[in-house]
Amino acid sequence: MASLFEVGQLCRQVDAFLLENSKITSPMLKVAQFERGQEWTDQLNALQQKINSRRNELMQELQAMNPAWESAGSPSAAQAKPLARLDEIYRLLGYLSRWAEQLQERVVQLSFG
Repeated sequence: MASLFEVGQLCRQVDAFLLENSKITSPMLKVAQFERGQEWTDQLNALQQKINSRRNELMQELQAMNPAWESAGSPSAAQAKPLARLDEIYRLLGYLSRWAEQLQERVVQLSFG
């Protein structure tokens, strides 16, 4: 699973590349940088795929929780609700969403760089 460290490190590396690339004015050097930009885009896309895979796993887990919620009509059944796990999934989906947005932002910047 992608971690904050992995996302942060890749974003910093891409940001450094984008800064370096913005200083290049020579068309010949820009062409050479294009290939490096594609490599960064590939790495960003691979990490996005990991994030999307984890997100899909969490969504499947949420769907699997439906019976616990549907059967919680009585007070004793209400205690069986997986509230702690639901809160954890909510937080994880929030992180994954923010990480995916950060990666997508870099992909867009690379495509226009």
